[in-house]
Amino acid sequence: MKPLTKTSYINMTNDLIRSAQGLNLGEKRLLMLAVSKLDSKAKPSVQAATVKITVAEMVQEFDLNPDKAYQEAKKAAQGIMKRQIRFKPDDADVALIQWVGKSAYNKGQGWILIEFYHGLFPHLFDLKGYFASYKLSRTSALRSIYSWRLFELFMQFKNTGFLTISIDEFNHIMEVADTYKNDFGLLRTRVIEPATKEIREKTG
Repeated sequence: MKPLTKTSYINMTNDLIRSAQGLNLGEKRLLMLAVSKLDSKAKPSVQAATVKITVAEMVQEFDLNPDKAYQEAKKAAQGIMKRQIRFKPDDADVALIQWVGKSAYNKGQGWILIEFYHGLFPHLFDLKGYFASYKLSRTSALRSIYSWRLFELFMQFKNTGFLTISIDEFNHIMEVADTYKNDFGLLRTRVIEPATKEIREKTG
């Protein structure tokens, strides 16, 4: 497991980035902080997939209110146990996989232990082909899950500068409300434009 630094990277397969991840902002922060500590070049194993994070690290990385951080960390640690990733493989309408096999929170010592589910190993370890990479610090100031997810999509195409995606796939990845799916005007004003604005202002 790598120590957290200002140049810690998130490395995930394109398929994982383009999945519906099922996370709120607090859970996304916790899990991506954990992913940034993984060695994406390592061979997969339970040991390599087990990460300990301190609440102090979360406060520092995401500029959280220290008085509320412990409760937020506990809530996120409990929440990720219930979250599932929804892929859309060619041979099925929807495939589900969980994020973690284990999540433990120690309030007294202020840490969270996360063990990523073994089914995710191909998306997090021994990465050689189609995967995206970005600095965790570039997303630390984001306050919208839509902004973070859109930023990740952009990072898949950072070499070309163009992101082309169908509306249906975009809705799936962003997990937008049904009312937005039926009204592109709402999708644009409630999701795309605010997310793009925050990305421009906060990610560098």
